[in-house]
Amino acid sequence: MRVKENDVVNQINISTEGILLDGKKVHITGQTMIDNAVIATANIKDANIPTAKIANLAVGTAAIANAAITNAKIGNLSVGTAQLQDAASTNAKIANASIDSSKISSLSADKLNAGAIRGIDIFGSKFSSSDGSTNLEIVSGNVRLTQNGGSYVNMNPNGVYGYNSGGSERFRMDKGLVTSASLGTSNSNVYLAPDSTNEVRVVDLASIPSDGIAENYSYRHINNGTHVYIRPTSGGEAKVTATGTTNNFRPIRARTFTTDTLMREYKKDIEMFSEDSLDIFRNAQIYTYRRLNDDQFAFKQLGMMSDETPRILHGEAGDSFDLYALTAYMGKGIKDIITITDKHGDEINWLKIENQYLKQKIKQLEDRMGAP
Repeated sequence: MRVKENDVVNQINISTEGILLDGKKVHITGQTMIDNAVIATANIKDANIPTAKIANLAVGTAAIANAAITNAKIGNLSVGTAQLQDAASTNAKIANASIDSSKISSLSADKLNAGAIRGIDIFGSKFSSSDGSTNLEIVSGNVRLTQNGGSYVNMNPNGVYGYNSGGSERFRMDKGLVTSASLGTSNSNVYLAPDSTNEVRVVDLASIPSDGIAENYSYRHINNGTHVYIRPTSGGEAKVTATGTTNNFRPIRARTFTTDTLMREYKKDIEMFSEDSLDIFRNAQIYTYRRLNDDQFAFKQLGMMSDETPRILHGEAGDSFDLYALTAYMGKGIKDIITITDKHGDEINWLKIENQYLKQKIKQLEDRMGAP
């Protein structure tokens, strides 16, 4: 059947092979079902397709308001702007990606260039950094700092070790030894702090390390100008004790012992000491004794007991004699004896005069009795 009207030709051919609709404008209304259709070219203004299976689809421009794609294989895709709420990509190759912010639970990369990496844990077999003159290298638990001149410093859990460019040791700091050209602090003092049961020792470097036994070290001198100063706290004392002890005192041998000063200009509150010392010496006993920590064959000491002597003879702690005070007190005792001997001398002289006078009287009496 062929119809022509207003230059529009429509044609319907019905044959045993099928039905052919040929027209410039075909309008089908109502519900239309096509079981198996091959459409060469179609322009669908508004299509609601619940389910579609498309073997090959070419779309010039598509605006998809809300699309849920279960599985898609795209050979070449160019996306101007994309927002992916939740995307899972098994394999992705991105030549150049600019990502403002991302949260990645796990990242495996052969090469990573970044301005700043911040995180809790960063794991790697080797970390390197260089500013052109100094190099930093971290491998496992070892850190090496290297200068262009060849000198370097190694740091590990055992200590810090510095080496010259030729490989010789420059300094070290570990449990057994600390070496350096000098030792100082940021303030005015240097503190050497052994624990309460040990002491400071100056030994030859060649004897380090050793077994910690005092006799197995080679000891060196401490040089500090003309004088050596021992500086306990204002309430403390300088004590000489046996190794490893704080109360086993040892002798001091010196040519002379000089007190701080005898000059009147350096003293104040000066008063004459007028107490009689002879009664103290008369009542005090002299003893021989051994100290409690001496063995039974130790040489006996000679001395007095503090409970039999006045407090002024004792040191500030009150448990021993102040040798300077004791010497001065003995000087007072000698002075008291001199006073007595001077008095006795005067009395003896008067007795001598009286004796001479009596002798003269006796001589005169004898002369009178013997006269004829």
